[in-house]
Amino acid sequence: MNIRDRSDNLRAVGLGLRALRQLRGETQAETATAIGVSRQYVSEVEGGRNITLDLVFRFSAHFGVPPSAIVEPNRKQ
Repeated sequence: MNIRDRSDNLRAVGLGLRALRQLRGETQAETATAIGVSRQYVSEVEGGRNITLDLVFRFSAHFGVPPSAIVEPNRKQ
C-alpha cells in the first residue's frame, strides 16, 4: 500500500463515518460526546485523519454497525 492508497482509504473511512452520523441526524458534537472525544477529533476523522482501532470500535458500537462497516465503507455487508 502506498501513501496515496492510505490517504484514499482514510478519506473513505471519514466519508463513511460522516454518512453514518448524518443518517442518525447527529451533529459532530453529539457524536463526539457519545463516544468520548472532542468535536474537533470527529471533524478531523471525517476529513481523513488517521483513526485508532479503539475509536473504530467506539464508532461502530455507537452507530450499531460492525467495525468492518467503518474500515471498509464501500464493501457490501
